[in-house]
This record gives sequence, C-alpha cells and structure tokens, in this order.
Amino acid sequence: MKNKVDGYKELICIIDDYKLGDMQFAKRAAEKHVFVDEFRDKYHIVVNAEHLSIDNGFWINVPVRLGNMYIGLFGEKYNRDVLNNTQDTDEEILLTIQFHTGAFVFGEDYPTEFFEKFYAEIKTYKPKYCDDLNKSMYFSMENAANIFEDYRGICDKYIKENRNDLLQRRAEQLRKEATQIEEKLANEITKQD
Repeated sequence: MKNKVDGYKELICIIDDYKLGDMQFAKRAAEKHVFVDEFRDKYHIVVNAEHLSIDNGFWINVPVRLGNMYIGLFGEKYNRDVLNNTQDTDEEILLTIQFHTGAFVFGEDYPTEFFEKFYAEIKTYKPKYCDDLNKSMYFSMENAANIFEDYRGICDKYIKENRNDLLQRRAEQLRKEATQIEEKLANEITKQD
C-alpha cells in the first residue's frame, strides 16, 4: 500500500522522466512534502511544507509567538554563518532561536531582567552556539527536538507571567510619576509662599 509520500516521489519521477518543464511548480511542492516527511522521520521535528524554502540548501521558518525560529543549513556554501561565532561552523543543520529586539519582546518598557530570566531558561537546552550580544542561540539537530517541542510552552509560561509582571512594572512607573508630580507641586507651593 502506497502512502502520500510515495505518491509525491512518484510524481517527481514522472515529471523528470517525461521532462515536463511546465510542471516544475508541482515537482517543487512534491519535493517539499517529501523533504518534510524525511526531516520528521530523521529529527523527530514536525514542520509545515509551506514554511520551507529549498533554494540554496534549505530553510524552514517556524512560526512562534516570541522571537524568531528557523531551521536551516549553515556554512559558507549557503552564505549563512552563526553570528559573532569565533569557531568555524562546518556545513551543518541548526535550529536557531533569535531575539533581535531583545527584551522588547515583552513590552516597550524593555524589561531586561524578565527577558534575561526567559533567555536563561532557553539556554538550559544547551545550544551548540550562543551569540549573547545579538540574543541568538543555535542548536545542533541532536539537541533540537527538545527545545522545538518545549519552546511554545516556555513562551506561553512567560507571556502569562509577563502579564502580571507588566502590570507590576506599570504600577511602579505610575507610582514614580505620582511621586515626581507631588514633588513638583510641593516645589511650586514653596515658591509661591
């Protein structure tokens, strides 16, 4: 009994065998589905073929709530390097989690301490490379399935925690502003006397 992936592989062969140039879009779509299936079997990570680019190696954009997550081939051949890495990266597949805006992912007040707690928890999953300056982590595929599976839960936990923390930060800011206004008012009253 054939499965869906076998059907995609057969379609690719038919397009190649009959040199059906006008069917390249179908071949490309079939190749993506085959790739995603093989990727799942090999790395135990389920991704959507719609988020896959198979140009210049491959690149998967994984939609997440906080930051950016990608899986792709890194190395000079693919013109993709690990940022601020002092080690040479061979051609390798890495799962990348990046926070280019740093603590802004949790609010415009840039809660650095809260973000660092979140970032430190992700680091416990042992990235192969870590670029703390640009807030980017790169996980080897041997280590990627765990963070891939747990990342959404970690994000949900910190988003929920941030709601309360954000209210506390806002309340503290309002208290500071109220104190400053009271001090200005007291200064104005003193000047008038």
